Amino acid sequence: MPTTDTQMTMDEEPTKEERLQSVDKAFEGNLEPSIYQNFHDHRIYDKGRDSLLDREEKTSWYRDKKRDASDNEKRAAEIVRIIREDERDNHFGNRASEAIPGPETLDMGGQFLTNRERIEGSEVFWISKHMPKGAHLHLHFNAELQPEILLREARKVPNMYIRSTQPLLTEADLAETEMVFNVIPDDTKSSNVFLPTYNPEWKAPGSQPWMRWSDFREKFYSRFRHLTEKETAKQKTTVQPNSVQKNGTNEIDTDEDPHIELESAEVWLKQKMVLSENEAYGISQTVNG
Repeated sequence: MPTTDTQMTMDEEPTKEERLQSVDKAFEGNLEPSIYQNFHDHRIYDKGRDSLLDREEKTSWYRDKKRDASDNEKRAAEIVRIIREDERDNHFGNRASEAIPGPETLDMGGQFLTNRERIEGSEVFWISKHMPKGAHLHLHFNAELQPEILLREARKVPNMYIRSTQPLLTEADLAETEMVFNVIPDDTKSSNVFLPTYNPEWKAPGSQPWMRWSDFREKFYSRFRHLTEKETAKQKTTVQPNSVQKNGTNEIDTDEDPHIELESAEVWLKQKMVLSENEAYGISQTVNG
């Protein structure tokens, strides 16, 4: 028996649009009237958002500066904003994605050491370096100078001493130990960190874990210089064009971008002072270091 048009319609599956309309109708039918009204009334959201932004504007610390800014200052701020947003997409590659970021992912708000090279090549970074500076509210002393400068200055102090948290006998000891500098009386007896009998205890009365820094550098060179020869040679071949000769070594006499040839012990200690990318973000890193 032939099928009628009416029978054909009743037997058809609902279309995708019809299914979506059915879901929407079921969802809306289960909302309370007041909730349903707020859900669809964007004016309530817009009003709340505008109120929040207004309060933020009135209480911001830069309110007066922004209000009194000249036309040129406002234009400069807008230019920097445009450059920043361009770099977000095209310099850092911080594009929206559903993918889970990998360790190689570079983005504007990512890990500093991973992104350092890209940050230093940023137009915004270049602009910030040439802008007038205000106050630096928080700065640790060890971050004020580059490690090469600190190590160079340490050479000049005859009563500069150093201690280790363990004897330095093997390469594993070099990796595990923590080193501490201190300026103490010049008549302090110098211990030998490189002996098995070295006692790292420093709190007990009469303990003597300190080794004169000049002695340490000499002993380190004779025992472990092979570990730093490659890095030392690299430094000697990267003397900058405007360097000058001082005391037989190539240096730039400026605190901003110094080139200081380090001895073997200093090369090793610099590696202990400056965190590497792997140390900061590696899978072995924990909250305790």
